[in-house]
Amino acid sequence: MVMKSIANRQVHESMRGPLNYLLTGLFLAIVLSGGAIAWHHVGNGGDPLRLLVYSAREHAAMMVSRIHPDAFPPGASAEVKAWILSNRDELAADILSSKHSWVTTAEANCAQTTLERAAIIEFSYPTCRHAIASREDAAKLLIHESVHHFGIVDEDTADAVAHLIYRAWSSGILDWQPLSLGGEARSAHSAVWDEAQRRVIMHGGLGSATNLLNTTLSFDPTQNIWRHITLAAGSASPLPRFGHRSVLTNDNRMIVFGGYTDLGSGQWQSSGTILDLAGVRADGTGARWRTIRSNRVDSGYRAIRQSQTIVWAANRLVVWGGATPTSATGRTFVPEGGIYNPDTETWSSISMVNAPLRWSGHSAVWTGREMIVWGGKPLPAASGSSVGETNEGAIWSAASNSWRPMSLTNAPSARTEHSAVWTGEKMIVFGGSDRTGGIRGTGGVYNPATNSWESFASEVATQRVGHTAVWTGDEMLVWGGKTRDALYGSIVAFSPSTGAWRSLAVRSTPEGRDQHTAVWTGMSMIVFGGVGAAGSRLDTGGIFYP
Repeated sequence: MVMKSIANRQVHESMRGPLNYLLTGLFLAIVLSGGAIAWHHVGNGGDPLRLLVYSAREHAAMMVSRIHPDAFPPGASAEVKAWILSNRDELAADILSSKHSWVTTAEANCAQTTLERAAIIEFSYPTCRHAIASREDAAKLLIHESVHHFGIVDEDTADAVAHLIYRAWSSGILDWQPLSLGGEARSAHSAVWDEAQRRVIMHGGLGSATNLLNTTLSFDPTQNIWRHITLAAGSASPLPRFGHRSVLTNDNRMIVFGGYTDLGSGQWQSSGTILDLAGVRADGTGARWRTIRSNRVDSGYRAIRQSQTIVWAANRLVVWGGATPTSATGRTFVPEGGIYNPDTETWSSISMVNAPLRWSGHSAVWTGREMIVWGGKPLPAASGSSVGETNEGAIWSAASNSWRPMSLTNAPSARTEHSAVWTGEKMIVFGGSDRTGGIRGTGGVYNPATNSWESFASEVATQRVGHTAVWTGDEMLVWGGKTRDALYGSIVAFSPSTGAWRSLAVRSTPEGRDQHTAVWTGMSMIVFGGVGAAGSRLDTGGIFYP
């Protein structure tokens, strides 16, 4: 039996870079979430250390499988490098399929395993508790132990492999992992991350023949497998739609709302549908949809993208934006908004006092207590004439159903169709287009606690619309989008703590596009679909581990 001590072998040396993830956010959230613990199958009430090691499997496997030959540092052992490149796919598969057992007695070493392929790795809880401080520590240990499964007895060689893989990973020369074929080409669809079953759920959009879709796909990044979500017997199909929004509720339901249900009239729909993801089996069968009926009748105005935003506010769906004319001739517009309770299937109203009366193109984020609405186009005049973009915003309190204004001091310039992410403390907005039609490469960070802005501009982050942005816990990743004559496939990252942008040295990337989706899994960004350079809808995408 081969035994391994991280402390003695220095596998968890202090190689801390900007890509390091700590236990505190992601895994605390997992521990506090009711159903996630049972899914992890780690026992002991979802102990953070065991969750950390379990979750590090995916990170370690992706770290191994995506090592670029150019990423190895100068002077690296040619023999170790050759072994890694020859065995990386098999090593990654072994790590991903590894089973873990835990002992509560103090052992001389943190982990041990046999030389057999996919053998169980045994962990000593007391020793590992002091030896594993981060996901990288756990990932390097898993790599080391899996190297033994290839018949390598020598501890120093296993150490050398783990060290060299991590050094290559830390170089920043990364490859995207392409998604397997099998996803249905689409754009202007929606996507959410189903943490309970570790899969992306995508719905609707425009198909390759510019047809409206009502189909739903799931993608499993661990196995790189697509599945079609199929209806349970007797369940009705949802309406086809595109340009809609989706959110995931705290009890694992996906709510689809808004968008367009036909290509001709351009009439925005203030209606939606709900899918209980807990009822969808691992093979994609058993889907049951429930219709959200609107509490108002829309007569539409014109086909403007992003007419409404939605957020999941603890236990309610909050819809904001858009407008309905009260008559076809008078063009007196009434702002849209409402609070939907999916349990009682009822709507309640949002206060209009001091509300930001947005028509389209604004952003909305949920802070945990409040909704922040910023930018976009105010309601059109009674004549129906177009109005310009704004850089004003307001904050809605769920507790008091009231609005308060946001400061304009140092705020980014007026814009629409920008991105916005919530960091847990601040909102970051980026990109979009201004009232002259110009495309912006600037943005800002808003702190609701101080009602203050910090604007930013950077040559690293070039101007764009139609992009996506996700929050990793440390940085905002921006990918895709377009200017007037180009589509982007590069990826850039912004750190609000330093105010600095960086361009990630990625050697392979999905084709540039817009109208795609991007989700953050807690470890990686997954992008799919959209419209490429040839104007066709794409059935490709990628997984990026920062």
